[in-house]
Amino acid sequence: MRVRRLAAGTADLLDPGSSLWSKAETGTFELIPTPLAMQPSAYVRASREQRPFGRVREVEVRVLHDGEHVAFLLAWDDPDRDVEPPGDERFPDGAALLFPLASDAPLVTMGAEGRAVNAWHWRADRPERARNNVAAGLGTTRVTQDASIATSARWDHGRWRVVFRRTLASTAPAGEAVRMKPGDAVLVAFAVWDGSNGERGGLKSFSPAWHTITLEG
Repeated sequence: MRVRRLAAGTADLLDPGSSLWSKAETGTFELIPTPLAMQPSAYVRASREQRPFGRVREVEVRVLHDGEHVAFLLAWDDPDRDVEPPGDERFPDGAALLFPLASDAPLVTMGAEGRAVNAWHWRADRPERARNNVAAGLGTTRVTQDASIATSARWDHGRWRVVFRRTLASTAPAGEAVRMKPGDAVLVAFAVWDGSNGERGGLKSFSPAWHTITLEG
């Protein structure tokens, strides 16, 4: 998937409704439920055996950059706008981008020892900034101090449109954030949580393979 380079202001790249997104290539990616057997909690595994999760089955993706910032627009159908903080059985909607920090980092296990992955995680109850997460295997996800990932979201007529924007060259410590530059080919995967279906943590839809995006030089 080619990422066009535009002479765009960063504010425009953060707007889910900007006309600039019509200039981006569009990719539609299949999502599947994360394997129940791989959930780290026995309670979660037992509680979801008879309750399907991973309700969102595809996500539309567009990506643009301006030489200094990269922006991803994710869009998917969801009839319920779940924006409240976590409660009893209702949780906020969410989405994430996942990048390998090592070329052979496994996707399905959220990395492995010595082969970490970097996740940009947005939740609808904290809509303006994504958390930067690092993981090296199931149950090892940790939030870093990087606060550079700006987000903007819009839900309209049963569809979310969420933008993630970050500088290409992260200032986060080595091993905590993916770094990109014009001309790079970057691996990425996608995940979506449907809050009204009780999805949180490892209960989500995800793209089961890495996908390559190439940033125009």
